[in-house]
Amino acid sequence: MLSVDVIDGDVFINDAKVVLTDIETSNGVIHVIDSVLLLPEEEPLDLVDTAISAGDFETLVAALVETELDAALRGEGPFTVFAPND
Repeated sequence: MLSVDVIDGDVFINDAKVVLTDIETSNGVIHVIDSVLLLPEEEPLDLVDTAISAGDFETLVAALVETELDAALRGEGPFTVFAPND
């Protein structure tokens, strides 16, 4: 996610300051910033949410919910699960 802030008249994209604006090109506009924008590190999904988001493990997810093992596999691991896809 990007945040845009104006602080004392300066524009910041996340922590990068916009140092030059409105360089027109034939197909857009360039705004120069003083550092590289990096994607934020996202917290990895747990085992159950990974299986759900993959979409190929409906049988596994149903079995985990039915046996109430989904709660255990959301806990602190490490866990290893061998499961066929649907």
